[in-house]
Amino acid sequence: ACDTVKKRLIEAEAIETAIEMFENFGDSTVIIQSLLYILTNVTLRNPDVAEHFADSGGFEFVLTFINKYLDKPKLMKQVCMLLRNA
Repeated sequence: ACDTVKKRLIEAEAIETAIEMFENFGDSTVIIQSLLYILTNVTLRNPDVAEHFADSGGFEFVLTFINKYLDKPKLMKQVCMLLRNA
């Protein structure tokens, strides 16, 4: 996604919405993987978005996720990619 789209997503509180969705639909690996994919792409090569992710409780979200789904290697790979970007 281009930086303009990323900026609009931040303005629309997309990161906060994604974290809330995880809390509400945390038992569906399809939804979790989609949310992680979105967050990974939004934070890619954009320090402002990565900072917003951190300020929005993103790292707490990731730690909760890691503790809950450590036994799911594909999801952990996506988490690692998200952490690399953030």
